[in-house]
Amino acid sequence: ADTDSFDDVRDFVENYPANFVLSEKQDVLSLIEQIAYQSRCSVWVVRGKMFLRYLPAEPTPVKTITQDDIEQSTLTLTFTETENLISKYVVTWQPHYQVQRPYQIVLRRNLAKYKELVSIENYYIFNNRDLVYKSATFWLIRKASSWRLVDMNLFLNHLDLEAHDVIT
Repeated sequence: ADTDSFDDVRDFVENYPANFVLSEKQDVLSLIEQIAYQSRCSVWVVRGKMFLRYLPAEPTPVKTITQDDIEQSTLTLTFTETENLISKYVVTWQPHYQVQRPYQIVLRRNLAKYKELVSIENYYIFNNRDLVYKSATFWLIRKASSWRLVDMNLFLNHLDLEAHDVIT
């Protein structure tokens, strides 16, 4: 684990306790990704080292890209496809493990703009409704919007840039 990135995230998630039990064996990387997702984080591995970022926090750019840095005629701007958007997010959760039927939170966004596109998730790391609602709302806002995608070729002086680096 990259201790610097994990220490940065610790301050942000300190007030969001994740109290859960694993009742079945799971793939450890999938489990880590799910815990990070439900905690509004991004996790990735570079050369055997795991990094973590708290997504609601405003990131600090590591570099600025200008027009002179982009190879001529390689800049393309597109959008995420609307077929992959979510406009209705159904989230299940349990306040404790004695509850037979999980509780449900249904969130909607951009229903008028896009048809009803449903996603169902189980937020099993939280046993507090407010925490489930906060995380689910964060993800629905992201998943119910079309995003601008930028593709470009840069020159070798930007070879140090990696996936998940924030640029201006």
